[in-house]
Amino acid sequence: MPRNGWEQEVFVPADFVLSVILPAVEHEIGHIVAAAHFGAMILGIGLGPISERSTDGWFFQAIYGWEAAPVETKCIVLAAGPAADLLYRGRVDDRGASGDLNDIEALSGVRSLEPYLNRATELLSGYRNEIVWVAERLRAALTDGEWRSMIRLPNGRLVALFIDEAKLRECP
Repeated sequence: MPRNGWEQEVFVPADFVLSVILPAVEHEIGHIVAAAHFGAMILGIGLGPISERSTDGWFFQAIYGWEAAPVETKCIVLAAGPAADLLYRGRVDDRGASGDLNDIEALSGVRSLEPYLNRATELLSGYRNEIVWVAERLRAALTDGEWRSMIRLPNGRLVALFIDEAKLRECP
């Protein structure tokens, strides 16, 4: 992690990896797959430090964006994380969906995954092989012990990408 021109090691607690990151793999891939489907700019899936959340000061998320996209499209992409939970874990993870619900409410004015969850689930159902392929690579990257460099996002946050846009383009 860059600090005053020097490199600094950052260790992510193992319990955070086991309890938060690994269970969220398909969730974050759901966002990336849906965002790519709708033509968003994709950076990847990464991990970074934050102070304003209660999850041990870390965020793990899909990083993508648009210059412009309809609210409905953005809400479908936000619902794609919970849709992936539903497809791969058999249920929506309420804790994992809370941020997505906040974002949907901010965009649409309604705090609900519907009707976006059904549309996202249908969309992701057409990408099952791709989701499995990315999940295998993401899990391997999360546990490979390799060093990652932090990059600064346009919003100023630092992130270490475990799967980047170049790796995602390799998906068959």
